Amino acid sequence: VQDSDFGVEDLRNWSLSASLQFYLGGRRPGQMSELDELYFKTFSGGFRSLSVPFEPTLAKINWDDNLPYRDTWMGGGYLGLNFGPYVGVRGFYLRAMNNGEIDLNFDDLAMYGGELRMKLNVAEGITPYLMVGGGYIDVNADYVAKDSIGAESQPFALGGVGLNIPISPNFKLFGGVRANLTSGQNVEDIATTNDIQTSWMYSFGINLTMGKKAEKPEAIFKSEMEAAIAAREKENEAQANKLKAEYEAKVAELEAQLNEAYAAQDVEKAAEILQEKETAEEIVDELNAREAERNAKKAQEEKAKVDAVLNPAKTNTFAPGSRIQLTPAEFENLIEEILENMGANGQTIAPAVGQQLTQQQDMNQVLHQQEIEKRLEEIEKMLLTLTERQAADGEITATERAARDESIKRDLTEFSAKLLAEIQKIDAKV
Repeated sequence: VQDSDFGVEDLRNWSLSASLQFYLGGRRPGQMSELDELYFKTFSGGFRSLSVPFEPTLAKINWDDNLPYRDTWMGGGYLGLNFGPYVGVRGFYLRAMNNGEIDLNFDDLAMYGGELRMKLNVAEGITPYLMVGGGYIDVNADYVAKDSIGAESQPFALGGVGLNIPISPNFKLFGGVRANLTSGQNVEDIATTNDIQTSWMYSFGINLTMGKKAEKPEAIFKSEMEAAIAAREKENEAQANKLKAEYEAKVAELEAQLNEAYAAQDVEKAAEILQEKETAEEIVDELNAREAERNAKKAQEEKAKVDAVLNPAKTNTFAPGSRIQLTPAEFENLIEEILENMGANGQTIAPAVGQQLTQQQDMNQVLHQQEIEKRLEEIEKMLLTLTERQAADGEITATERAARDESIKRDLTEFSAKLLAEIQKIDAKV
């Protein structure tokens, strides 16, 4: 029985498949957040960071035992392009040295080809990278093969890993190991791993980079992120100002409605309006507090920038327990500044009162106005108490509720009459 007695027939099995995907959360595919867009820009620098590296190289290659080539040292170099901080291509030419030693007398064996390099990170220190590629083993007719076996030229594939050790931005040391794969058969005829020969090559040399230095991804990310944060803060500030204006208008509207309820002696409506007004005022106060915090932060940052420019070696931080020393003249100026901001009785004048005094109005008018506001607050407290009582006594009879409301209205009317009389007296005095 011979091999020719058996026929070879290709068998094909066809299949069809389909799938259905369900997304339980996250964003719809194809959408990117601002952070995703920043990362995308970081890794898609294109030709903006193009550079040209040149690498003089010395390599030691140990050929597979089944190959006719002699183990040897090889010298040559790599030349290529870096398309950014992560990816680059190289073309190489290496020539074998005589007698398997490092020598400038070259043998009749050479290797040339190309490879793709992919860095695994862009750290400041040692940087690992992967290599994949291929080339051609060029054997000259005068080459003396191992064990007098005839040697022929053939292609090979390669893959390996390497390390870059940076000395300066444009000067690095590197080392790597590659597996060169060869076979005496055609690719379609390779059936087992025994049909592939693996030769190991160990290389090292220096990397000289010419051209524009690739931007650091962390620097790009930081600048882009700062810009995005600034834009978002500006947008949030605009929304906060809009919301603040809306609630301030609402407070003014509720104030007018509250005065109308006071005039109509509608206790229940006044209590409802008062609660809604207090809620709106709390929101306005919160927005004002956040605005003041943002303004203080901005002022502090601007001051720090100015100080850094004018006094680069000066610091404004004080260690715990430290003391501030003033000359007599500086201390006198400080006392004068404090006295200028004090009232007649040694009390700090509020900004609103100070403004009224500058407009030549009497302090007594301000005090009378404060007295009126105080009494109005008492009325508002009474209204809130009334609302709480109504909520607590929800099960009393209609007759009792009517009698109680009538009593409260009568007391409120009497208090309002007294308040109006007091206001008239104050106005007469003013």
